Amino acid sequence: DSWKSPLMPPSKFAATRAAKNETRRKWQRARELAAQTVARKKFAENQFASSDSLGTALDSTPGFGRASGSSESLTSADEDPMRYLWRLEYYRRSSQPQLSVEVNGHEEVDSHTMYVLNCKLQHGGKDKDSAQTWSCRKRLAEFRSELHGPLKQALGDAYSVHFHETPFARHGGVPGTTARLAAWLSSLAKVANEGNLVTPLLALFLRWLQTPVPLESEQELEKLHHRMLPEPTPQKTEAGSRIVAI
Repeated sequence: DSWKSPLMPPSKFAATRAAKNETRRKWQRARELAAQTVARKKFAENQFASSDSLGTALDSTPGFGRASGSSESLTSADEDPMRYLWRLEYYRRSSQPQLSVEVNGHEEVDSHTMYVLNCKLQHGGKDKDSAQTWSCRKRLAEFRSELHGPLKQALGDAYSVHFHETPFARHGGVPGTTARLAAWLSSLAKVANEGNLVTPLLALFLRWLQTPVPLESEQELEKLHHRMLPEPTPQKTEAGSRIVAI
């Protein structure tokens, strides 16, 4: 009798291995989705109810910069985050503004590498063409200490859920830093656009980008404030002879 090898044919072995690898990938993806679901649930339940970690992160953040030529159109870091975002047309309607940030290379300024960020805030509402564009320049150290550090500390476990595929730049400005920053910022903008940043963190991000606040927003806010004031209540005077508005 001819001897037969106990090994399966190469073609069948390759097919079996491919099937096992596919099963392994599916289980790995299922575990990742489960971990993400748990993290999102925990994040949604907490919402930084005990705002100690968020407060610590924001308190240690340096003052936010101002865009050149628009100092009067920018609010200070002391302004209430909800008020600040309203002035940028957040929370005014069902569709929220959509933010996009691109890293357009870098420049050398006074022996420092400055990364050029081109930003766009697409406003909602009827006018779909309404968009605000601006640029700012940031050093890697500013990325790390003013945005990445506070954000990662405040998000906690949810950070890895959103950024596991786009890790932050390495130390030292090594080759590939621009690409890493671009991918990381794109993920952060996506997180913001999907409503996964609580109000203080969203305000932190937009202030760090030096987002110009429309000059007319202050007047719009004053009009809204007056509309929300209660109407004067007519009351009788002590003599009861006439009605006055108190």
